[in-house]
Amino acid sequence: MPFICLQCGNCCRLPGYVYIEEEEIAPIAKALGQTPAAFRTECLEEEEPGVWRIDDPFDEPCRFLQGGRCLIHKAKPSQCKSFPTGWRRKDVGDFCAAYRGAGKQKTARKKRRNKKAAQAVR
Repeated sequence: MPFICLQCGNCCRLPGYVYIEEEEIAPIAKALGQTPAAFRTECLEEEEPGVWRIDDPFDEPCRFLQGGRCLIHKAKPSQCKSFPTGWRRKDVGDFCAAYRGAGKQKTARKKRRNKKAAQAVR
């Protein structure tokens, strides 16, 4: 079963930085009603030439998490899109209900297959 985000925002509250690819700047700026230049100035920090990250303190929720929802969900960065299937923390099951649910569904399917196999043997 594919992972389907529940948009709970828990991953957006974890400590860490969110990096933005150059080609993601314009779509995110548009989603916010800003120009790319304004978005860079107001929301990003350039750690080194061409390496951008959202300018948030390491241990605070993402600035785009408002009222429990992501303001840039439709244009969210690839780092966010790939969580937790492309990368994840070891404790992902502690804060991501969708990840836990996907695992439970996978286990349930496996149990059903094993039960059918056992019945076929009888």
